[in-house]
Amino acid sequence: MANTLQVRRGTKATLPTLAAGELGFCTDTYEVYVGDGATNRFIGSPNIMKGVDYSLTYAATLAINWNNGSTQYTTLAGNPTFSTPTNPLNGQVYRLRLIQDATGSRTVTWWAGIIWAGGSAPTLTTTATKQDIITLLYSNGVYYADITKNF
Repeated sequence: MANTLQVRRGTKATLPTLAAGELGFCTDTYEVYVGDGATNRFIGSPNIMKGVDYSLTYAATLAINWNNGSTQYTTLAGNPTFSTPTNPLNGQVYRLRLIQDATGSRTVTWWAGIIWAGGSAPTLTTTATKQDIITLLYSNGVYYADITKNF
């Protein structure tokens, strides 16, 4: 016996309140929700679920939006400051790949509230064109982070 799964769909602005257990898909943002009868609860977006490798445009202040993907990278063309990322999901693991430009010796300033393995923020690899990968676990409002260096 085959079962049919129905999903409500519409733009984010027009998606109605979903019944308990009912799924909804936003055709404009590609976000997925499940209802509880009173509120539509965000489940995720394809960029998070597919692990998109998102290119974060370099700026003096880098603003990460996790809805763009759970893995993001940028080439450091200066010494940026990271603002606190938006749209984290509890229990999600995120990655930042930081690439030194041809000059190298770039440093970053991290947002407040990261708990680093070893107790303090690491020093990035400063060799020109080398890369470091920062892994972040977001849990109950806190980012737990470590680094793998010198790729």
